[in-house]
Amino acid sequence: MKKTILSILSLCVSINIASQESTSPNPIQERVRRMESESGAMPLIICNEKEMSPEEFLSLDASKYGTCIFLNIKNLAQELAGERGENGLIYVHDKRNYLPFPDDGGYFAEGDFPAEFPGGTDSLYIYTASHQRVSKEVLKSDLQGETEVLCFIGEDGAVDSCEVLSMELREPQSITIYFQDGNTPPTPSVIEKKTLKLLGEIANSAVEVCNSFPAFSPAIFYLRPAKYKKRIFIPFRYGQAVGKGNRFY
Repeated sequence: MKKTILSILSLCVSINIASQESTSPNPIQERVRRMESESGAMPLIICNEKEMSPEEFLSLDASKYGTCIFLNIKNLAQELAGERGENGLIYVHDKRNYLPFPDDGGYFAEGDFPAEFPGGTDSLYIYTASHQRVSKEVLKSDLQGETEVLCFIGEDGAVDSCEVLSMELREPQSITIYFQDGNTPPTPSVIEKKTLKLLGEIANSAVEVCNSFPAFSPAIFYLRPAKYKKRIFIPFRYGQAVGKGNRFY
C-alpha cells in the first residue's frame, strides 16, 4: 500500500514539474519578444556576414565578439542591407572595432567577402603581366618596381574606374612616388626627367590594364553585392625582362 502511494506521489510530482516546465517562459524567447516589441518588428541580424536567427543572437557569448552595432535608422539600414533591413539591422562580428561602412561614393574598403578576380590572385598577376603594353624605350630601360592601383568595382563586379596611388621604384634607384590626383606624379628633383616620363608611361599602362579587367566576383557586405575598392599591385621589370613587340611578359 505504502509502495503504491509513493508511486502515485512520485507520478504527481513528475507531472507537476513537467507542467511547470511547459508553462514557465523561456528567457531567450522572452527577450526575442521584447526585442520585437521595442523595435516594432524583428530587425535583420547578421553575424560575420551570415544571417542569424534572434534565438541564435541572444544565445551568443558576448565575450567572444568584438563588435556589435544596432542600426535602427531605417534609411541607413536599408541602404546597407536593402529591403531586408527595413526593420533595422543588428551587425555582429568577432573582430573588435570592425565597422564596414562605405565611403561617400558607396564603395567599401574591407570585408569578409571582397571582390575577387576570376581564378584568384595567380590569375590576376598573369593577366596584368600579359596585358601591359609599353614603348620600346620602356622595354630597353632598366626600370624595376611596382605600381599600386586602386580599382573601384561595382556591384556587378565590373571595374567602374581606377587610379594610380603610388609607384615603388627599386632600380636604378630606390624611391616611392605618390601620385597627386591618381594620374599625375610629382616631379621630385631626385629623379631624372627621362625616368619620370617612362614611369608615367608605365603608370598609364597599369591603368589601362586594370580598366580592361574581366568582371570580378562581386564583394558581399550585409548579405548583398556591394561596391568595393581594391588595391592592385602590378610589378614591372624591364631591360632584363623578355619582351615581344610592345607587350611585357
